[in-house]
Amino acid sequence: MKAFQFKFQSILKIKEQEENRLQEEYALLKKAYIEVQENLKKLISIKEDYLSELYSNEGEGSLDINKALLYRDYLAHLRREIAVTKEEEKRKKQEMEAGYNRLVEKTRERKMLEKLKEKHRVSFISEQLRKIQNELDDLAQGRFNHQKSKDLEADR
Repeated sequence: MKAFQFKFQSILKIKEQEENRLQEEYALLKKAYIEVQENLKKLISIKEDYLSELYSNEGEGSLDINKALLYRDYLAHLRREIAVTKEEEKRKKQEMEAGYNRLVEKTRERKMLEKLKEKHRVSFISEQLRKIQNELDDLAQGRFNHQKSKDLEADR
C-alpha cells in the first residue's frame, strides 16, 4: 500500500512558515505597544509627582519665582511628551491590531489547508480500503470458482 501524499503539502508548509513569522512579528508589535504604555504611565506619574510637589511647596509658601518657572517649564515639557507618547501609543496599537489581523488571516488559510489535507487523507484511505476489499473479493471469487470446478469434477 502506498503512503499518502498531500499534493498541496509544500503550500501548507509555506503557510505554516508565514504563520510562524507573523506570530513572531505580532509578539514584537505587542511588546513595543506595552513598552509605550509603560512609558506613558511613567510620564504621567512623573507629572503627577511634580504637580504634587509644586502644590505642596506653594501651600507652604516656600516656592520662589525661579523655582515656580522651572516647574512650569518642566511640566509643559512633560505635557508635550505625554501628548507625543499618547499618539505613539495609538499608532502602536493600530500596528499591533493590524499584525493580529494578518496573523488571524494566515491561521485561517493554514487551517483551511489542513482540513483539505484531512479530507484528502480520508478519501485516500477509503480508496485504499476499497482496493483491498476488491482484491479480497477477487480472491474469494477465485477460491469459490476453484472449489466449484473441483466439485463438478468430483460429480462426474
